[in-house]
Amino acid sequence: MKEKARKRLISKSISNGLLIIIGIVVITCFLNFMQLRASQMKQEEDSTRTLNQIIVTLDDNASQVEMLTYRFHDTNQSTTNSVVDLFMDGKFTSMFSMPIEDACDEFASIQSSVGASLLLLVNNDGQIVLAPSTSYLGVSLKDNGFTQAMIDELTTFNDTRRGTEVLATNDNVASYAPVYIMNSYVYGTPLATKTTSYGYFLLMGAKEEMLEYELANLKDVGSMLGTYTVGTDGFAFAVDTSTGTFKYFNDGKANLSGKSYADYGLTNAALENDYVGTQVINGVSYFCVSKTYESTIYGKYTVLTAVVSSQSLVAGRFNVLIWSVLAFIMVSLLIALYTSLLSMDYIATGKEPAKFVLFKNKKNTFYYNKSVGRKVLPISVVGLIIMKTSNVLKLYLKKSSHVLRKNSLLLLMDLSIRALLN
Repeated sequence: MKEKARKRLISKSISNGLLIIIGIVVITCFLNFMQLRASQMKQEEDSTRTLNQIIVTLDDNASQVEMLTYRFHDTNQSTTNSVVDLFMDGKFTSMFSMPIEDACDEFASIQSSVGASLLLLVNNDGQIVLAPSTSYLGVSLKDNGFTQAMIDELTTFNDTRRGTEVLATNDNVASYAPVYIMNSYVYGTPLATKTTSYGYFLLMGAKEEMLEYELANLKDVGSMLGTYTVGTDGFAFAVDTSTGTFKYFNDGKANLSGKSYADYGLTNAALENDYVGTQVINGVSYFCVSKTYESTIYGKYTVLTAVVSSQSLVAGRFNVLIWSVLAFIMVSLLIALYTSLLSMDYIATGKEPAKFVLFKNKKNTFYYNKSVGRKVLPISVVGLIIMKTSNVLKLYLKKSSHVLRKNSLLLLMDLSIRALLN
């Protein structure tokens, strides 16, 4: 009887070993799938959060561009109005009472003091009557590149600028819309009160480069995107769909800014709003999340995409997977060994354990050993706790290592700066 039980025990041990092997395969495939899905969801979450931050920054930058542009035009128009006030207070009469050369020198001094790139006094026919140089006198604005439409806009009252904002005015002078010519903005204000016109207009110009200098950093999408990262090795880039080129792309290895995105593998599907998927760009596989963006400043062409290297997904998934499978093997072997010891104890003592039939066929009957099951249950629960704890510990150690490396780098930078200062 004992020999028969011993053979049954050996058979069960072999069966348990096979079940453990099958369990390892199943748990490995299951955990691999779950870890991959969890990693992708985490990357998608991080990418979406970064994209939302980028869009908020772009909106803020666009608002600042509009504000600075308005302030630029408003300040220049106010300066033009102030010069007109100066003329209305007697400067006009005194300048025309002196020799024309002296009047032009005085006019040049006024231009220099207000920092204007252009300052002209013209009559209603568009003829220049006063300028910083006598060579301009009597010349028509049309001879200096002004079209009739520009002249009409400068000399026709308009209480709005570009149809959006009311320009600054003072008590006596109305404001006129600026025109763009020869890389400059030109502002016009009449020498007139609300009831009397003297038949002259003052034109003042400001170089466009002065405005663009103030707006350069705000309009530079690339420099802004370069400050964002996704996770530990991800980055952000932008695509200009109107030209089919990368607005900005720099993964640290290749700078593809200005180059055709199609030539480097990026598909049009990735440019759709809220796209999530894998793209091969310049021979490298990336997990991508994208959003479209449109504004009056940056236009409709900009598509923002957060990218993370797929290698980080594989590496992180593999590490967690190994820990989980090892924990499963250890727990399974421990349970199998404990079960075998209990079964051997029952055989040695000759006690009949409590059991019931699970199912049977013509050749075999399969039982559930209640006596063994009650004793194995606690160790099974402990095993599950160990598996869960191993995953949590692994993630904690991984995050701690990233924080430690980051803090070490900041400390090294701080020491380097201190050394240079000393």
